[in-house]
Amino acid sequence: MESFLKLWDEKKKMSFESKTNIYRISVLFLLAVSMGVTACAKSISPRQSSDDVRVINDVSYYDGKSKDEFRHKLDIYLPREGKKWPTVVFIHGGAWVMGGKRLVSNVAYALAENGVACVSVNYRLTPRVQHPGHVKDVARAIAWTRKNLAKYGADTDALFISGHSAGSHLASLVSLDGKYLKKYRIDNRKLAGVIAISGVYEINHEVFEPVFTEDRKVWADASPINHIDKSSPPFLVLFAENDMDLHVPLINQAEDFYEELQRAGVDASIKEIRRTNHKTIISRIGNRHSATLSAMLDFIDDHR
Repeated sequence: MESFLKLWDEKKKMSFESKTNIYRISVLFLLAVSMGVTACAKSISPRQSSDDVRVINDVSYYDGKSKDEFRHKLDIYLPREGKKWPTVVFIHGGAWVMGGKRLVSNVAYALAENGVACVSVNYRLTPRVQHPGHVKDVARAIAWTRKNLAKYGADTDALFISGHSAGSHLASLVSLDGKYLKKYRIDNRKLAGVIAISGVYEINHEVFEPVFTEDRKVWADASPINHIDKSSPPFLVLFAENDMDLHVPLINQAEDFYEELQRAGVDASIKEIRRTNHKTIISRIGNRHSATLSAMLDFIDDHR
């Protein structure tokens, strides 16, 4: 990692694409170190099917001038039994530069198997966009879900936003900074709740410059912790016992974020998921005894 940071010192001489590539390599390196090469290589194994779940893939949620035929798509996972299910919009991780909705299909299947409709979202990545491009796409996907998912039998009044890693940052930001959903006449304060998993809640290190620029004002605007107030929706903050440290320790980020939520009087809880790391906290969802899934389902039941 130190070699990458030495290269970073030459950032003013680099192209935007070069800085982004160094950032991406740094993230992959840290994942390999923190989880072991074998665990990292296995990554998340996407699920393919379930007899208890109906799946509708690659639904377009945005058709504007800047439409991306791949990234502006979402997948819908619906329980086969019942109706008026609570709804979760789930946002994948990948340090804002990689990843995709199919890599978290295990989460979507597990939720749907337990009576929760799930919408898994793609969004544009850096270097295609910088902040606020990613969160604008997430807001578009939430707006599409709020408008359309009731047609499939879901209860869009019980709308939860969730995500892992960079997806947790985006889920938190779109739910706390009302300007992104206001454009679609959605009041962020009336969301049923937010489930934030191993996220970054304060942008405070230059390692994130490829995503959030060199402008400190942009960093502040992009930090969910700066948008908390007493009217914020309920939060569940989850972190791994052995979470990642990308020059911004994610355990500290979770604890600081939770303390600020509490200080503002927000209905918030925090839970450490024992014997997990940054990847397994999410990849084990769907296992019979997943503590992450149990915490998510309990939170949804309590706040729907």
